[in-house]
Amino acid sequence: MAQEDYSPLGVTWQRLDDDELRRIVAGIAGLPIDALRADSLQAVTMERCELPFYQAHRLLRISRKEADGRRRESYFLEHAKGIEVLDGRSMPIYEANAREGREIAEPHRMAYLRLFFFFVRGEEGAFTLLESPSQVGEPTESDSTRAATWPAVRQRLMQSLRPLRALGEDGKGNSRFNVVVHYADSVFECDVLVMPTGMVEMVDDRAIEQSLPAGAIRRLPDLEWPNRLIGMIAQSDANAPVQSEGADPAAAIINDRELTRRFVAVLLQRAQQRPGDHVLLDHFNPSSDKRYPLKQLARLVISTWPVVVIESDIPFVEELIAELLMTESGILSSVPLIRATTEPEAQRLRFDRELRDHGIMLMPLLAYRTVADVERIAHEIAVREVAAMIGCRRLADVPEPLRRGTDLVLSLPEVDDDLFVELFGRIMDRALPADWQQGGTEWVRYVLPTDFHQAAKLKLDSGRALEYIRGRIRERLNQVDADSGPGLADLHGMIEARQMAEDLIADIHSARAGAIPWSEVDRGMLLAGPPGTGKTTLARAIAKDCGVRFVTASASAWQAAGHLDEHLRAIRASFAEARRYAPSILFIDEIDSIGNRGNFSGSNAQYGTAVVNGVLDEMQGLDEKAPVFVIAATNHADRVDPALKRSGRLDRVIEIPYPNVEGLVAIYEFHLRRYRVQSSLADDVDVPALAAMSFGLTGADVERIVRGGARRARKAERRLAQQDLIAEISGKPRVEGGAGRLTDHDMKVVAVHEAGHALARFLNDGDSARIAFVSIVPRADGSLGFVATLPADRQLMRRRDFLALMEVFLAGRAAEAIEFGPDEVSSGAGGFSQRSDLAAATQLATQFVCRQGMLGEDALAWSELPDEAQRREINRLLFEAYRSVMDKLTGKRGLLTLLANALVARQELTGKEVADVLRQPSRSPV
Repeated sequence: MAQEDYSPLGVTWQRLDDDELRRIVAGIAGLPIDALRADSLQAVTMERCELPFYQAHRLLRISRKEADGRRRESYFLEHAKGIEVLDGRSMPIYEANAREGREIAEPHRMAYLRLFFFFVRGEEGAFTLLESPSQVGEPTESDSTRAATWPAVRQRLMQSLRPLRALGEDGKGNSRFNVVVHYADSVFECDVLVMPTGMVEMVDDRAIEQSLPAGAIRRLPDLEWPNRLIGMIAQSDANAPVQSEGADPAAAIINDRELTRRFVAVLLQRAQQRPGDHVLLDHFNPSSDKRYPLKQLARLVISTWPVVVIESDIPFVEELIAELLMTESGILSSVPLIRATTEPEAQRLRFDRELRDHGIMLMPLLAYRTVADVERIAHEIAVREVAAMIGCRRLADVPEPLRRGTDLVLSLPEVDDDLFVELFGRIMDRALPADWQQGGTEWVRYVLPTDFHQAAKLKLDSGRALEYIRGRIRERLNQVDADSGPGLADLHGMIEARQMAEDLIADIHSARAGAIPWSEVDRGMLLAGPPGTGKTTLARAIAKDCGVRFVTASASAWQAAGHLDEHLRAIRASFAEARRYAPSILFIDEIDSIGNRGNFSGSNAQYGTAVVNGVLDEMQGLDEKAPVFVIAATNHADRVDPALKRSGRLDRVIEIPYPNVEGLVAIYEFHLRRYRVQSSLADDVDVPALAAMSFGLTGADVERIVRGGARRARKAERRLAQQDLIAEISGKPRVEGGAGRLTDHDMKVVAVHEAGHALARFLNDGDSARIAFVSIVPRADGSLGFVATLPADRQLMRRRDFLALMEVFLAGRAAEAIEFGPDEVSSGAGGFSQRSDLAAATQLATQFVCRQGMLGEDALAWSELPDEAQRREINRLLFEAYRSVMDKLTGKRGLLTLLANALVARQELTGKEVADVLRQPSRSPV
């Protein structure tokens, strides 16, 4: 089977015309289309095909005929925002799955698996699916020893080959397949899971043939070839050689990995040059030239096989450093790289097999991974001649058995001005502009290797490259900047929380000034309260007043990251980001979502425990070098694991209550401030009245009310007025009749009903009536009318207050009976739900009898539900309250009718307008 005819999907390729070929190649090369000479693409063809499991991605294939007659192929995934090269890593495919935003349908998973195997490479080459006898070749003559047994091996291989087989689902939505795979010099039969998200996991394997001779299986295309193609095109000469070392750097095409290696090389050299930090390096070969620290480190590694820990946030930094030691120094070019797997099931097998040969063992101890049988690994490293490169974010992340055997710790330094100058020159091959420090350089400490990638590939000059890099970093800093929100002085209604916050702010300022050590500053607090009470706003205000970065995270977002490994990785990433911007505040929303270990049970207990322990480990690891204060928020403090609330963690639990009226006044003033400044606020806006009507609402509700009121005013083309804000508080439909219309008779009934409530409230309270608003406009929640009252100044209810409130609840029914007769009382009065007036009166009477002990000293026992005797008392109280309010309203029937007529005429009345009606001279009953 010819290489150029191989397709993992059996799809139809469509050849692109020359114009589209030039456009795409120019985009890949980062060159203007006009810069491509026609002769540079004469031997190049490009084809495109659709993929059945993708909607937004297509597969591209570029082929070029070499001088020796062979065709070389490169593959790319094309999508709306660009083109991704398929370079042997799984990440481009997984990123495409994420961009698709949907699961891979089960019928397409076999085709997807073929694509995955075709384009993903391991450390020793391709994973080749063996499905056809034509894939079996002939051994090369140079491998005569193994070629002698080839006929028998070939026969066994032919018997083992078979097409990819689907084994059905595993009960969790994952599809299981059986495959025969060639990798390195061996053939395996494997079971593979394909998850709906596109993740591929090999769950079982069995060796069929090992130590195959070279050439026995036809190879897949070399996926690194795109760099060679781009290098040729960049020189506008299809026949020119690939850019060689020492040639004009401006003409070279450098891939992202090489740029990152350059970044790491500069940091590594600086880490080695710190005086007195590395006793082992100082004692080893003292005559070596320390001007070349990489060579010195390389000699140390090959001669003494040390265990080296590299502290850095750069992913897989140990792999990059190993490559630097092998390629740049030229000393270790013949030493194999091996990797200790971190999957518990496969770890022992692979570890033993790979350590048969000497090499550098790479151990990426990224925090989202765990290492099984760490004692065994530590022992094997100690007794074998193998150098271990352990990458981690902090030395504390390395398991203690490995930490005991560590010979050398290299901490890659934080970037400062001098180091940035060196990084820029090494990566960009040019010097920074002379005035690069103008405007401040505080941003350089946050530079990442990826900040240089596009600037280098686009060959920007020094000034434009600096502007691009600085812009990327400042954009990230803006995302963790708390300056945009209100400060602590602008928050109200949080008396205890504000005092705690003020103490914390003072401590952080003192620690930053060096007056106290960071160890004397609290590590965290837990904000507990109903939704919308301002927990996030308070945390951001603390960060703003402290002048520190504000990093946000969410326990539910952590969980959405994926399986346990991804879940833990998301947790570690949030804490790592907070440490990167330290001193900082890490705000964790919905902390109760991670659960309480005391409540875990069943199959999810192990998973949940691992997550809680992951958060505990990160909080335990906060240190003075990277001070991070953790503020977590929850609506349910009782659901948070007790270990998270113990001393040294979230040890300050602060309840955030609903704001009182005074607090609501301040919150309204804050949100109305800009309308006053813009002169777009009407003179009739009464903030204290609005706050009183909003009692029981949150700061978030106030923000919504002001925003909605402003929208009503804009539509009416006038300034924001009291009526707009009241309409938002009361939920008045924005369109007349939007929640339904009442007939004239029904409107009269509702008006009498609500007038009864209002008059009863007025008669009980007198001139100090707490009526805020009365409406008979139907609302979207199904209510046809309501009376809004202001909160009482006192907090305690007396016996007479209970009885008076029962009368108010029953006054609507009584008013209807007075006005229309007992047989005409409407369903709106009694209602059919637990929100009705009759339900409210019954619940109040039940509380009066069963839980408040208001009947007398012979009825003090508390009970949840009333017994038969108590039910009789409840009925008696309701009857007496109904008879009492009926007598009161009958004596004021004239006022009742007057108020009902006013409601019919105007639909809605403010508390002042109600009082004006009811304070008129007493009228005789009609």
